[in-house]
Amino acid sequence: HRLDGARSGNQDLVLIDSPRLMVPDVLGALGFDRAMVRGGWAALAYLLRSPRVAMRLASMVSAPDSLLGSSYHGVTRYALGDVRAVRYLLRPVSPLAELHPAVPENAPDGLRQDLQARLASEPFRFDLHLLLEGGGRGAVEDASIAGPEERGVRVASLWLQPEPFDLPEREALQARVRFDPWNGLAAHRPLGGINRARRVVYRASALLRNRLNGTAVQEPACSGS
Repeated sequence: HRLDGARSGNQDLVLIDSPRLMVPDVLGALGFDRAMVRGGWAALAYLLRSPRVAMRLASMVSAPDSLLGSSYHGVTRYALGDVRAVRYLLRPVSPLAELHPAVPENAPDGLRQDLQARLASEPFRFDLHLLLEGGGRGAVEDASIAGPEERGVRVASLWLQPEPFDLPEREALQARVRFDPWNGLAAHRPLGGINRARRVVYRASALLRNRLNGTAVQEPACSGS
């Protein structure tokens, strides 16, 4: 069955291009966010007092050459039924062919241009892996722990088909859709404090954005069962 408040038949996956967060838990995230909002000396003082956070942050700020060349991680843990905790990993499989002409280095909106060029004529494949956790509450509650990738099991493939995405109707849809890691099946429920905070923050953020934009929430079409 689906989680309380889950919508439609979709399963939302929240993934980033880093295997872990810079902070372990909600209190760490609050401290980091407050310091970054204040900025200046407050941000610098926070990073000096928190060298582990600073080192993790430094490892996360490099810019990729292409959005299709990166792996994407669900840095928090999710249930696999009632007995296991897993992390999600989306890994590129298709090779990155040379572009002719290539997108100029440091071009404005260069990653978007690169994606448009690479998907102009051929599909691109990612594989979705489940990374099995070894157990223990610490790993579930600490989003700064990356965990081993050798326990991964490939469970699905994601194909990006060659089609334009810079269309007015796609831009309009982008303003209406929302994602939420709690939109899915109870068997794959999010675990840990960061995910419990996301349940509140993501929904409040989406409702505010739709209200300010004067739009109604629209779910992406779901095909299959």
